Amino acid sequence: MKKIFSKTLSIIISTLIILSAVSVANIFTVSADTTDSMVYPGGEVKVTYSFAKDIWCTPCYFFEGKFDTNVLEFKNDENHWSIPPMVVPHDGYVSAAASSAYGVEVKQGDKIISYYYKVIGETNVNDIDFGFIQFQLYDDNGVKLDTSYMTYSVEILSRGEEPTTEPATTEPQIQYGDVNHDGILSIQDATEIQKFGVGINTPEIGSDLFEIADVNDDGGISILDVTCVQKYLVGGYKDTGLLGK
Repeated sequence: MKKIFSKTLSIIISTLIILSAVSVANIFTVSADTTDSMVYPGGEVKVTYSFAKDIWCTPCYFFEGKFDTNVLEFKNDENHWSIPPMVVPHDGYVSAAASSAYGVEVKQGDKIISYYYKVIGETNVNDIDFGFIQFQLYDDNGVKLDTSYMTYSVEILSRGEEPTTEPATTEPQIQYGDVNHDGILSIQDATEIQKFGVGINTPEIGSDLFEIADVNDDGGISILDVTCVQKYLVGGYKDTGLLGK
C-alpha cells in the first residue's frame, strides 16, 4: 500500500512540475510603449522587470528572462531593488537571483532590474518575447508566489540606423524612329533617316542613334526604314518594324 501511495505521489509531483514548466513558457507579453516599434542594428533596447502586486515582506526571487539572440545582444544590467542580484547572461536568456532581506515591503510598480540589449538585427520589438524560461518567487515564510506578481516593460532607447534602399533604376525606353529626340515620331524623323540612308551624317554602326534609326531591325539604315516610319504615321499598316513596340 505504501509503495502504491509513494508511486502515486511521485506521479502527481512530476505532473505538477511539467504543468509548471508549460505555464512558465506562456506567462505574459508587454509591448513597447510606442506606435513605431521597429529597431535596427546599432540601436538599444531596455527591458525592466517590476513587481506587479504588493508583497507584505521582501521576497527572494530567481528568474531567467528570454531574448532573441538573432537580433539582440546582452550588454549589461541595472539593479533597481534594495537587494543586489546575481546576474548571469546565457545564450538566449539572462538569469537573475536575489535573497530576501527582512523588513522591506514590496509595492506594486517597484522596479527590480533592467537589462540593456544592443540591437544587431532589424526587428519589431513587439515580436520579441522577453518572458520567463524559469521563474521562482517566495516570500519570507517560503510561500511560493505565482507569476502574476511580476511584469516587465520594454523601452526603445535608440532605434539604430534604418537601412536605406536605392530606388530601382530603369533603363530609358528607346523610342524607335525618333532620331531628332523631340519625343514625337514625325515626318521630320523620316527625312533624317532618309539622309542617313544616303550617307548624310550617317550614325556609327552600333551607336544609340543607329539603333533608333534602324526601325525595321535589319542591321542597316535604308529607304526601308523610311517607309516603315511613313506607314506608321499614316496608320493602318502592320509591317512598321519596331515602331509602336
